[in-house]
Amino acid sequence: MGKNKILIKLNSLGEKVSHYFYGKSFAIQIALLVVFCYIADTPLISLAIMSLLASFMFLCYKNLAPIFPMLFMAVMAFTSYEPFNSFTTYLILIPPAVTLIARFFLYPVKLKRPTFLVYALIGVSLAYLFAGLGSKDYDPLFGIAYLISLGPVMLIIYLVFSCSLEKRKNFCVKQYLCFSIVVTALAMILEIAYLDHVMCVFPLVELGWANVLASASFLLLAIPSCYYLIIKSKYIYGYLACLLVIYAGFYLTVSDATPIIALCFTPFLLIYTYKRLNGTNKKIFSYVVLVIIIAVLIKFTISISTTGLIELFNSLGLDSNDSGRNELYKLAIDLFRENPIFGAGFKYTDEWSQISPVRLFNFHSTFFHALATMGLIGVLAYTFYTVVRFIILMKEYTAFSMTMLTAFIMFEVYAMVDTSEFNAIPLMSTVTVILTVVELANKSENKKLTFPLKDKIHYKNI
Repeated sequence: MGKNKILIKLNSLGEKVSHYFYGKSFAIQIALLVVFCYIADTPLISLAIMSLLASFMFLCYKNLAPIFPMLFMAVMAFTSYEPFNSFTTYLILIPPAVTLIARFFLYPVKLKRPTFLVYALIGVSLAYLFAGLGSKDYDPLFGIAYLISLGPVMLIIYLVFSCSLEKRKNFCVKQYLCFSIVVTALAMILEIAYLDHVMCVFPLVELGWANVLASASFLLLAIPSCYYLIIKSKYIYGYLACLLVIYAGFYLTVSDATPIIALCFTPFLLIYTYKRLNGTNKKIFSYVVLVIIIAVLIKFTISISTTGLIELFNSLGLDSNDSGRNELYKLAIDLFRENPIFGAGFKYTDEWSQISPVRLFNFHSTFFHALATMGLIGVLAYTFYTVVRFIILMKEYTAFSMTMLTAFIMFEVYAMVDTSEFNAIPLMSTVTVILTVVELANKSENKKLTFPLKDKIHYKNI
């Protein structure tokens, strides 16, 4: 059978179920599957189902946008890191790996001139590879899964999506991306709520697939995404409800920094969103915001009258506690002094850190972690990577680029005091996909590349 006949049959098979995969319900059902398998502690079932679905999509669709929710939620059914140390878990990933390779033969793409983002991701990958070079404990194979996932895997994600998000009728990639991010955030909140109110786990230290603060970092990406959906949707009630749930979800994450960061950027998002809405939605949005402001003021007034202002601030935990970060930062500087060029590598540990192929000691700051583990090479690589990201986000002034720029600023600010940049899935995979879509959208805005990211779509499909 010739290649063209195979393609015709695969595309025909894909089109029979395309309405399902390119619609809202698919992302929602993936989220429900993940939460159910998390509660039932059957993560491999979730991973196997997503593995088979991804394999089907690699073969049957040129536009791979439906993979977004699975990519973001791939690890969220895991209640511990233990399965990642098992060879069986990685066997489940063989089908999508094989079909991804087959895809490049079925849908060949012409090699284009590498973008700055490609060079930035290559630089980060090399920084990981040489981390600790010259130190007495240098071992390039230590934590190999961790290093590959944050370096080469992110590059592969970028390259795959940059050449596979092609035009599809009645489908907007930007809205589907934001919808997938919001649904993922809601799934995180459900998992945390389950731990908190059903399992009564307190304090909330671990979700299993990540530290609970990783979910707080993800919510910083979800809030601007929800605002974009409000701007571009015909009916905004559902997304307003999602937005309120996400704001409330910060309470469950027990994070001190992320709610403050989110609230600081909320006025900008409110004003920008209000300006972009039409008449009817503008009124609805204004009334909802006004009611929330009044409710918060009433609650604040009651709290002051019953507990007093000083006691109220103390109860909010607004103190000078650094959660041990100052000691980590001092340690990072000491390690950098010992290994200034390539850093100390990833073998550093102490009595309380958990070391595995997928989780290593972290210095809770993008800058200090790169400084300690990868030295000047790592700092330069991440600096270049960060600059390239913001150049992409600031290139065009559109509703999508501005909301994503806001998301990235919040994300990067928080990453300076936490592990956000070193969480491959869901955080950095989501960041990489956002950058890919923004970059392609920018080319479309400049009319240098025909790309189907138009805002006018059929709302029943997304």
